[in-house]
Amino acid sequence: MRYSLRTLLILVTVLGVLFARVAYLKQSAISHRQKAAALVLRLVANERFTAAETQNFVLFLASGASRIKPRVLINHEGRAIILESDVGREHLVQFEANTPDWQAAVAHEIIAQRFERATLRPWNLVQDQVEKISD
Repeated sequence: MRYSLRTLLILVTVLGVLFARVAYLKQSAISHRQKAAALVLRLVANERFTAAETQNFVLFLASGASRIKPRVLINHEGRAIILESDVGREHLVQFEANTPDWQAAVAHEIIAQRFERATLRPWNLVQDQVEKISD
């Protein structure tokens, strides 16, 4: 079988675009993981957890989730903020001032997981806006 030079150039172009998309998706996943890690370090400084515990809480909340939202509970001890994902996972935030950092860390982890899944199907579009995940 003979192929023309034009066919070869088209094939190389299509493969180049596909591989570039996969590289972009991987880099975006890494970028969002780094943002989540930076927020975890900030939380470690303010919360009473180690870095590993905080990272595990973030991974637990983000696992399989597409949204995260805070819920306020009022009891005899005062107010308590619980972060809950749309798959029913919850985490009690110790200090209310850290709620935005918790939400952002979980949102970045959710986005990183979306980008990782998209590397297997590069034609899928990825919603990467943190504001739409944590409302």
